[in-house]
Amino acid sequence: MTRLSNFDDWINLAKQNTSMVALQAAACDRPYVLQQFLRWSEELAGLPVYFTNSGYFRWQLVTIQVGARCFADTARVVFMESGLENTDLLDLILRDEPGIYIVEGLFQILSPDDIKVHVANAHFEQQQSQVRQHLVLLDEDIHLSLSLYPILPVLEYPFPSKLEVQQQVNQACQSAELTLLDQRQIVQACIGLPRGEIHLILKRAIAPFQQAEARCFADTAMVAEIILNYKQEKLRGRGINLLPKADVPFAAGLEGLDATLDKIRFLLQPEAEQRNLRPPKAVLLWGIPGSGKSLAAKLAAQRIGATLVACDWNSLIGATVRESMGNLNELIRYVSEIGTTILFFDEFEKAFSGWRSDTEGGVLGKLAGRLLSWMQDHTEPVIMFATINHLEMLPAEMIRRFDYIHFFGLPQAGALYQVFNVHLTKYFRYDFTELQWRILLREYRGCTPDEVGKAIQRVAHQRYFEDMERDQMSPELPFVTVDELIAERQEFTPAAAQKDTSDQIAGILNRARYAKSAAGVDTSIFATSPQTLFGMDSKSSAELSAPATDQFRSLPPEIEEI
Repeated sequence: MTRLSNFDDWINLAKQNTSMVALQAAACDRPYVLQQFLRWSEELAGLPVYFTNSGYFRWQLVTIQVGARCFADTARVVFMESGLENTDLLDLILRDEPGIYIVEGLFQILSPDDIKVHVANAHFEQQQSQVRQHLVLLDEDIHLSLSLYPILPVLEYPFPSKLEVQQQVNQACQSAELTLLDQRQIVQACIGLPRGEIHLILKRAIAPFQQAEARCFADTAMVAEIILNYKQEKLRGRGINLLPKADVPFAAGLEGLDATLDKIRFLLQPEAEQRNLRPPKAVLLWGIPGSGKSLAAKLAAQRIGATLVACDWNSLIGATVRESMGNLNELIRYVSEIGTTILFFDEFEKAFSGWRSDTEGGVLGKLAGRLLSWMQDHTEPVIMFATINHLEMLPAEMIRRFDYIHFFGLPQAGALYQVFNVHLTKYFRYDFTELQWRILLREYRGCTPDEVGKAIQRVAHQRYFEDMERDQMSPELPFVTVDELIAERQEFTPAAAQKDTSDQIAGILNRARYAKSAAGVDTSIFATSPQTLFGMDSKSSAELSAPATDQFRSLPPEIEEI
């Protein structure tokens, strides 16, 4: 079987006497599917369109358009002898009457083995039939055995394009007096949903604002937020989450990663296609815990102008292999439909623990194989970002799928200086001298950005509690001193210095040469001199022979005291 992505190919197959197809479509898109078959029936000499599923015990004649009752109970409706569970596919078709027969939900009711037998029997019987009949097996998620590939084409009813979503939104918002900006935000919120779902959620979200007394810009601006919240709750049930923007403007000291993001941003432009260039398909952020990997992924979406979609791998695993694969396929289909996207997996190596075994009934291996295939073959502007702590836990075939691998280690002095500034600006006013900065950076040497941020936050909490007790709250941010920050540093031990974690961190650092550093060259005034053999470069070696007074003559007096 060749999987056809275009639903419109059905009419060509029907004219070529292909009598049976499978159609994958969302349940809420049923009215649109039936409406299209009504149009096609006119091209096929007015063949009647019939529909049934396990909720009916008779064929329903499809008569009218979307927005009204689709079925008519007329004399042409023929009773079925039993439900779908006990019916052969051959019995579902009126052998003495031509028509288009749409059966919904058969793949959910019958086992794969039963599907294989019934479809094969129906196919060969219909090849001998002289009656013009077309059978459509409609379902939300279709998986076929290999033996059915040649005889059962599978069509997919596509999600609407951005232009089609815009048309739906414009039509729905005609009576709600929404601004153009509001409509654009609503379009962006609706992208990635099926047509029928967009219709229903728009109807519910806009209804409160269609009354004259409720027409208010502040209220109508909430329509997009209502739809986005609905969308997030729906996706969260499948292990998908749309992350908010990061709470800091940039990740300090990651010039190496920034250079990669700039390349990606330019490769996403139309001009790149003129040179046959495409953006990378996957970026791996690897390093010690707390070094800013997850934050970097969030900021990357802002940097390149992409939607950030986070996925919890464990939430993809359902009760059955079928459900798990359906969740992953839904995720892939969703990110493929919403434009430029970053698909984010945090602590990704945990997803591959025991994936080659029969753990969880072999579902981990099947999910991993499906993801590997997608990473290799997809052409949509979707870039997968994954963070890991332990590179050795990823299988080799997964590692080679990443176009860029960046390593996050302990921050350099210049990067640590930037980290302090990013977090201090949120909570305090401050004015440190160069000497105070050097003392502070020396005290926090070996701390990760996460540890620095949390230490500053604890100092802010303490200052807030003290001001509340003394009733000295001020609308301005308070001043912070170096002594307060150093005192807080003495209250905790960095992870890199803890006995139970230092060996793990050392193991991660020892493999850093396999990746490009996420940090750039430290060019700040706090940078240490580059060292080579015996801890000194050629310049330092020359200076070693000079008098001691000449070596330190250029340093400020206060630095000499340190």
